[in-house]
Amino acid sequence: MVADDEFNLEFLSLEASERQAAFELYREHFYAFVEQAIGWDEGFQRRGFMNNYQTEWLHWVSAGEDTVALLCHREYPRSMHVHLLLVMAQGQRSGWGRRTVLALQRRAAERELPISLSCFKCNRRALAFYDAMDFAIVAEDEHFYSLRWSPVPG
Repeated sequence: MVADDEFNLEFLSLEASERQAAFELYREHFYAFVEQAIGWDEGFQRRGFMNNYQTEWLHWVSAGEDTVALLCHREYPRSMHVHLLLVMAQGQRSGWGRRTVLALQRRAAERELPISLSCFKCNRRALAFYDAMDFAIVAEDEHFYSLRWSPVPG
């Protein structure tokens, strides 16, 4: 994904040299949820982020001169999976998360792909957000909900 003019967004590939900065944002945004659910282990989280989120899946989401979000997603032949979406503090409650997800949904609908993601059960704001974006809970375990959005044929 490069740009979505309708939503005034640009998806910029993360450079390998920016991975540390991306991890710092991940820690800043998800520490409390991870700590509450399973306990934060710095080494484990750092290794997981660096090993599981491939650089080519990571994108800065920009609106004009401002970076509004960090997105990690991957397209598969039959689905799209969002590994991570974090909206910068200054962009929260401003519609940038909504615009980012709408852009993903449009891209997925063009390819007739469902979108999957998981969300910490303790992250009530994110759960309400995804519910408003028409994601449905399809499975759960002790700490996570698995959610899915499917394009409407037409």
